[in-house]
Amino acid sequence: MTALGDRGGEPVDPATAQYYEQFGADSVDRWESISPDAGLTPFFPTAFRPGSTVLDVGCGSGRDLARLRAAGHVVHGVEPSSSLRQRCVEVHPELAGRVMAGGLPDRLELPEDWPRSFDGIVCSAILMHIPTSELPATARALRALMHPGARLLVSLPARRAKIVDQRDPLGRLFSGVTVEQLESVVATVGLELHTAWLGRPDAQGRTGNSWDVAMFEVTG
Repeated sequence: MTALGDRGGEPVDPATAQYYEQFGADSVDRWESISPDAGLTPFFPTAFRPGSTVLDVGCGSGRDLARLRAAGHVVHGVEPSSSLRQRCVEVHPELAGRVMAGGLPDRLELPEDWPRSFDGIVCSAILMHIPTSELPATARALRALMHPGARLLVSLPARRAKIVDQRDPLGRLFSGVTVEQLESVVATVGLELHTAWLGRPDAQGRTGNSWDVAMFEVTG
Protein backbone atom coordinates (compact mmCIF):
# COMPACT_ATOMS: atom_id res chain seq x y z
CA MET A 1 0.00 0.00 0.00
CA THR A 2 1.21 3.52 -0.67
CA ALA A 3 0.80 6.96 0.77
CA LEU A 4 3.29 9.50 -0.45
CA GLY A 5 2.71 13.21 -0.36
CA ASP A 6 3.60 16.09 -2.60
CA ARG A 7 6.02 19.00 -2.16
CA GLY A 8 5.77 21.57 -4.92
CA GLY A 9 4.56 18.95 -7.40
CA GLU A 10 7.16 16.33 -6.44
CA PRO A 11 6.47 13.26 -4.28
CA VAL A 12 8.07 13.18 -0.83
CA ASP A 13 10.09 10.20 -2.03
CA PRO A 14 10.11 10.04 -5.84
CA ALA A 15 11.68 6.58 -6.13
CA THR A 16 9.02 4.99 -3.92
CA ALA A 17 6.22 6.81 -5.72
CA GLN A 18 7.58 5.74 -9.09
CA TYR A 19 7.78 2.11 -8.02
CA TYR A 20 4.12 1.95 -6.95
CA GLU A 21 2.94 3.83 -10.02
CA GLN A 22 4.75 1.41 -12.32
CA PHE A 23 4.56 -1.87 -10.46
CA GLY A 24 2.10 -1.52 -7.57
CA ALA A 25 -0.86 -2.84 -9.55
CA ASP A 26 1.09 -6.05 -10.19
CA SER A 27 0.97 -6.70 -6.43
CA VAL A 28 -2.82 -6.44 -6.11
CA ASP A 29 -3.51 -10.17 -6.38
CA ARG A 30 -0.91 -10.86 -3.68
CA TRP A 31 -2.33 -8.19 -1.37
CA GLU A 32 -5.87 -9.44 -1.94
CA SER A 33 -4.88 -13.00 -1.05
CA ILE A 34 -3.82 -12.04 2.47
CA SER A 35 -5.92 -13.91 5.02
CA PRO A 36 -8.46 -11.97 7.11
CA ASP A 37 -6.54 -13.33 10.11
CA ALA A 38 -3.43 -11.39 9.04
CA GLY A 39 -2.53 -7.77 8.41
CA LEU A 40 -4.64 -5.17 10.21
CA THR A 41 -8.00 -6.88 9.74
CA PRO A 42 -7.97 -8.68 13.12
CA PHE A 43 -7.60 -5.33 14.87
CA PHE A 44 -10.53 -3.56 13.24
CA PRO A 45 -13.14 -4.67 15.82
CA THR A 46 -10.91 -3.43 18.65
CA ALA A 47 -10.02 -0.14 16.98
CA PHE A 48 -13.35 0.99 15.52
CA ARG A 49 -16.82 1.04 17.02
CA PRO A 50 -19.68 -0.33 14.90
CA GLY A 51 -20.71 2.02 12.10
CA SER A 52 -17.60 4.19 12.35
CA THR A 53 -16.48 6.50 9.55
CA VAL A 54 -13.00 5.28 8.57
CA LEU A 55 -10.43 6.75 6.19
CA ASP A 56 -7.77 4.45 4.71
CA VAL A 57 -4.71 6.50 3.75
CA GLY A 58 -2.78 4.66 1.05
CA CYS A 59 -5.61 2.22 0.40
CA GLY A 60 -3.80 0.37 -2.39
CA SER A 61 -5.90 -2.50 -3.69
CA GLY A 62 -8.85 -1.56 -1.47
CA ARG A 63 -8.56 -4.79 0.54
CA ASP A 64 -8.90 -3.13 3.94
CA LEU A 65 -11.55 -0.70 2.74
CA ALA A 66 -13.67 -3.55 1.44
CA ARG A 67 -13.32 -5.50 4.68
CA LEU A 68 -14.21 -2.45 6.75
CA ARG A 69 -17.22 -1.76 4.57
CA ALA A 70 -18.38 -5.37 4.85
CA ALA A 71 -18.16 -5.00 8.63
CA GLY A 72 -20.62 -2.08 8.48
CA HIS A 73 -18.30 0.92 8.57
CA VAL A 74 -18.64 4.00 6.36
CA VAL A 75 -15.40 4.02 4.39
CA HIS A 76 -13.33 6.35 2.23
CA GLY A 77 -9.81 5.98 0.90
CA VAL A 78 -7.00 8.00 -0.61
CA GLU A 79 -4.27 6.58 -2.84
CA PRO A 80 -1.57 8.50 -4.74
CA SER A 81 -0.97 5.88 -7.43
CA SER A 82 -3.36 6.25 -10.37
CA SER A 83 -2.76 2.65 -11.47
CA LEU A 84 -3.65 1.38 -8.00
CA ARG A 85 -6.77 3.54 -7.82
CA GLN A 86 -7.93 2.03 -11.09
CA ARG A 87 -7.23 -1.53 -9.93
CA CYS A 88 -8.90 -0.83 -6.62
CA VAL A 89 -12.30 -0.13 -8.13
CA GLU A 90 -11.87 -2.94 -10.65
CA VAL A 91 -11.33 -5.46 -7.86
CA HIS A 92 -13.86 -3.82 -5.52
CA PRO A 93 -16.52 -2.05 -7.60
CA GLU A 94 -18.45 -1.34 -4.42
CA LEU A 95 -15.74 1.24 -3.64
CA ALA A 96 -16.45 3.36 -6.73
CA GLY A 97 -16.70 7.00 -5.69
CA ARG A 98 -15.05 6.25 -2.35
CA VAL A 99 -11.40 6.42 -3.41
CA MET A 100 -9.59 9.58 -4.50
CA ALA A 101 -6.08 10.75 -5.30
CA GLY A 102 -4.13 11.88 -2.26
CA GLY A 103 -1.35 11.11 0.15
CA LEU A 104 0.77 12.25 3.05
CA PRO A 105 1.67 14.68 4.34
CA ASP A 106 0.06 17.43 2.30
CA ARG A 107 -2.40 15.90 -0.14
CA LEU A 108 -5.35 15.13 2.10
CA GLU A 109 -7.83 17.70 0.84
CA LEU A 110 -11.04 15.68 0.67
CA PRO A 111 -14.10 16.22 -1.54
CA GLU A 112 -16.84 18.43 -0.11
CA ASP A 113 -19.29 15.53 0.10
CA TRP A 114 -16.92 13.44 2.22
CA PRO A 115 -16.82 13.69 6.03
CA ARG A 116 -14.76 16.55 7.45
CA SER A 117 -13.38 14.29 10.18
CA PHE A 118 -13.38 10.57 10.93
CA ASP A 119 -13.82 8.13 13.77
CA GLY A 120 -10.77 6.24 12.57
CA ILE A 121 -7.85 6.31 10.17
CA VAL A 122 -5.93 3.30 8.84
CA CYS A 123 -2.31 3.49 7.68
CA SER A 124 -1.36 -0.04 6.69
CA ALA A 125 2.34 -0.33 5.78
CA ILE A 126 2.42 3.39 4.93
CA LEU A 127 4.40 5.47 7.37
CA MET A 128 7.57 3.49 6.71
CA HIS A 129 7.67 5.20 3.30
CA ILE A 130 7.55 8.71 4.79
CA PRO A 131 10.93 10.35 5.52
CA THR A 132 11.34 10.91 9.25
CA SER A 133 11.69 14.65 8.62
CA GLU A 134 8.12 14.62 7.27
CA LEU A 135 6.54 12.75 10.20
CA PRO A 136 5.57 15.89 12.17
CA ALA A 137 3.71 17.26 9.13
CA THR A 138 2.17 13.83 8.60
CA ALA A 139 0.95 13.75 12.20
CA ARG A 140 -0.65 17.19 11.81
CA ALA A 141 -2.36 16.18 8.56
CA LEU A 142 -3.84 13.04 10.12
CA ARG A 143 -4.93 14.79 13.32
CA ALA A 144 -6.76 17.44 11.28
CA LEU A 145 -9.09 14.69 10.03
CA MET A 146 -9.80 13.10 13.40
CA HIS A 147 -12.32 14.21 16.01
CA PRO A 148 -11.97 13.67 19.77
CA GLY A 149 -11.81 10.00 20.64
CA ALA A 150 -10.90 8.99 17.06
CA ARG A 151 -8.31 6.27 16.57
CA LEU A 152 -5.35 5.82 14.26
CA LEU A 153 -4.39 2.22 13.44
CA VAL A 154 -0.98 1.72 11.85
CA SER A 155 1.42 -1.06 10.93
CA LEU A 156 5.19 -0.61 10.77
CA PRO A 157 7.98 -3.06 9.96
CA ALA A 158 9.53 -4.53 13.10
CA ARG A 159 12.06 -6.36 10.94
CA ARG A 160 12.60 -5.98 7.22
CA ALA A 161 15.06 -8.07 5.26
CA LYS A 162 17.54 -6.63 2.75
CA ILE A 163 17.32 -2.97 3.70
CA VAL A 164 20.48 -1.02 2.87
CA ASP A 165 20.72 2.72 3.55
CA GLN A 166 16.96 2.83 4.11
CA ARG A 167 16.21 1.28 0.71
CA ASP A 168 14.98 -2.17 -0.27
CA PRO A 169 16.27 -3.88 -3.44
CA LEU A 170 13.40 -2.28 -5.38
CA GLY A 171 14.46 1.22 -4.41
CA ARG A 172 11.62 1.94 -2.00
CA LEU A 173 12.24 4.02 1.09
CA PHE A 174 12.01 2.23 4.44
CA SER A 175 12.70 4.91 7.03
CA GLY A 176 12.98 2.54 9.99
CA VAL A 177 10.50 4.52 12.11
CA THR A 178 9.49 2.60 15.23
CA VAL A 179 6.33 2.62 17.30
CA GLU A 180 8.23 4.42 20.04
CA GLN A 181 9.41 7.13 17.65
CA LEU A 182 5.94 7.51 16.16
CA GLU A 183 4.45 7.75 19.64
CA SER A 184 6.70 10.70 20.40
CA VAL A 185 5.77 12.48 17.17
CA VAL A 186 1.99 12.06 17.35
CA ALA A 187 1.93 13.07 21.02
CA THR A 188 2.66 16.61 19.86
CA VAL A 189 -0.73 16.76 18.12
CA GLY A 190 -2.76 15.12 20.86
CA LEU A 191 -2.65 11.44 19.98
CA GLU A 192 -1.76 8.95 22.70
CA LEU A 193 -0.65 5.35 22.30
CA HIS A 194 -3.55 3.13 23.34
CA THR A 195 -2.26 -0.37 22.52
CA ALA A 196 0.62 -1.93 20.60
CA TRP A 197 0.98 -5.46 19.27
CA LEU A 198 4.63 -6.12 18.54
CA GLY A 199 6.42 -8.66 16.38
CA ARG A 200 3.48 -9.81 14.29
CA PRO A 201 4.25 -12.42 11.58
CA ASP A 202 4.51 -11.16 8.03
CA ALA A 203 1.08 -11.46 6.38
CA GLN A 204 2.68 -12.70 3.15
CA GLY A 205 4.90 -15.23 4.90
CA ARG A 206 8.16 -13.57 3.87
CA THR A 207 11.21 -14.77 5.76
CA GLY A 208 12.96 -12.08 7.78
CA ASN A 209 9.98 -9.74 7.93
CA SER A 210 7.75 -8.99 10.90
CA TRP A 211 5.43 -6.14 11.84
CA ASP A 212 4.39 -3.95 14.73
CA VAL A 213 0.79 -2.75 14.97
CA ALA A 214 -0.13 0.28 17.06
CA MET A 215 -3.38 2.04 17.88
CA PHE A 216 -3.36 5.70 18.88
CA GLU A 217 -6.29 7.74 20.20
CA VAL A 218 -7.05 11.44 20.08
CA THR A 219 -6.94 12.70 23.65
CA GLY A 220 -6.30 16.39 23.14
